[in-house]
Amino acid sequence: MRKNIVIIGAVIFVIGIAMFAGGDYLLGHYTVTGTALSQISTGIYGHEINISSPSLLTVDSTFSSIYLISSANMTGLNATNAASRAISPLTTTSVSSEHVWAYDLTTAGSYYIIVINGTAPAITYSYIPLSYSYLSFITVIGIVLIIVGIIVAIIGLILKQKKTPEEPQI
Repeated sequence: MRKNIVIIGAVIFVIGIAMFAGGDYLLGHYTVTGTALSQISTGIYGHEINISSPSLLTVDSTFSSIYLISSANMTGLNATNAASRAISPLTTTSVSSEHVWAYDLTTAGSYYIIVINGTAPAITYSYIPLSYSYLSFITVIGIVLIIVGIIVAIIGLILKQKKTPEEPQI
């Protein structure tokens, strides 16, 4: 009985490792990440990203004013009209000097990450098509199965063996 519980825990653990590793690998494979900004015009730095299907985009920087602008709105872009042409982020988070913007890009197309500044600040952007977002769920399930497998195996190891009653002597 104890041995079977330990084996079940080990099997759950191995399945969890496989799901976590596979989900993590595939997330990394389908996630596009970059850091490059190039000068578009004087004081305006940007990078074009081409989205082929609805995607989730995150932009991370220590610079607090970053805009995401559709390529259709790039003509005549300057420091005074950049904010009004920008796409509103789904959410914005700031911790200390780090700022993160998240965008739900439901329309395929070309977008620019724009910074209005004298120099190009350090940024990191990444996006993944929403059709692959289930991979994060597989990764989380893998983590849960790893924990459950460890707990079941430990229970199997510490469980006391049943004592069989001795037959009375006649």
